[in-house]
Amino acid sequence: MRFHGNPAEIELVATEQDGQDQAWSSRELGSGVLILDPRVSGRSFIPADELSDYEDLEFVSRANQ
Repeated sequence: MRFHGNPAEIELVATEQDGQDQAWSSRELGSGVLILDPRVSGRSFIPADELSDYEDLEFVSRANQ
């Protein structure tokens, strides 16, 4: 990932799951992604309904495992 031109990672994907136990992140923040950008912002949570507003969020490759 690149976030504002810096190397970044998706650290967490939070989804709302009707009728099932939800992780604290889904209960507190709703659906979205947590971006890890150690150079600038640290961690940034972007709600799912705002993802299209982030022009500076770019997927460039999958992580090697």
